Amino acid sequence: MRGFVLSALIVDGIISAILGAALLNSRFGGVLVPLGLIISAVLNVVLVWCAVQWAPSSRWAGAPLWAFVATTTMLLFGGPGGDVVFTGLWPVLLMVLGVLPAAYVLRRAND
Repeated sequence: MRGFVLSALIVDGIISAILGAALLNSRFGGVLVPLGLIISAVLNVVLVWCAVQWAPSSRWAGAPLWAFVATTTMLLFGGPGGDVVFTGLWPVLLMVLGVLPAAYVLRRAND
């Protein structure tokens, strides 16, 4: 059961990165609102907290966060047709704001 839950949390980390990328350039009334940053930050904190509860070690508790980082990094590179998902400074902010709060939760769980 523990392996299934951790696998689901890893898949959710991948979904968090894709959702963050999809909502990164959200506009409401012509104003840029980086909704993807907020959603990814909150979702990653919840995922890491759940992983801390279920994981046998802190290495496994960070697995959803590593899945988020790997997926976000893959989205930085162009696809086979030269399509690029990210441009500008926003991907760096997605990576930083998506990782730092969750890394803090993971660090606090290890203390």
